[in-house]
Amino acid sequence: MGDGTSSESFGSAAAPAIPMSGQEIRTPGGDLVIYYLAEDAGSYEWDKGQNISIVNLSNGNSYKVLADDDPRAVINWELISKDGENPIVYVGYVAWAATKEQYDQGRADLLVSAFPNVKQHTLGKNVKYAYLPKVMGGDSMAVIIWPEEDEANFVSFNLETGVIIEKKKIDLPKLKENFLSMNSGLPKTKFARLGHIRNSAPFNAFGFLE
Repeated sequence: MGDGTSSESFGSAAAPAIPMSGQEIRTPGGDLVIYYLAEDAGSYEWDKGQNISIVNLSNGNSYKVLADDDPRAVINWELISKDGENPIVYVGYVAWAATKEQYDQGRADLLVSAFPNVKQHTLGKNVKYAYLPKVMGGDSMAVIIWPEEDEANFVSFNLETGVIIEKKKIDLPKLKENFLSMNSGLPKTKFARLGHIRNSAPFNAFGFLE
């Protein structure tokens, strides 16, 4: 072909070489598609540039969870859906972003945003774990955040504005004297971006696997 292309560049013949994974989702304001590097989906390692792009299919506007010059990488990502909706409607996301130094310490910043207007807010900085983001009603959300191994807080917030509505300390059992911190000799698998991991915190630890 005179334009330098061939039919083998498109369709099923090119599928094995496609570097991006995509996920189309329904939101209250229309459909979005989420793109990320295919190799990052099951990656356990921190890598500069691990990121997620969000495309609004109604107008073509696209956004990234992190700016290109951000020193952090997206090490975990979870969509937030409304319970009981069929088909599933997603109202926002929670993302864990970390610098290499944070990652090596088992910590990350907790980012939240509502769909379809992707305006991101930082809900927590340098946290250990975050667990069970749930819709409480309207734009109100709740999540359990662990600043430390032995400290956890119930936090409710407005997903649209990122404003914290309520924060309560959770009365946890005391740690045993022989407790071994999960971050003293980090687990080999570290931060897996695996959406199906649902172990109780803190052992989920961004998808920690035993």
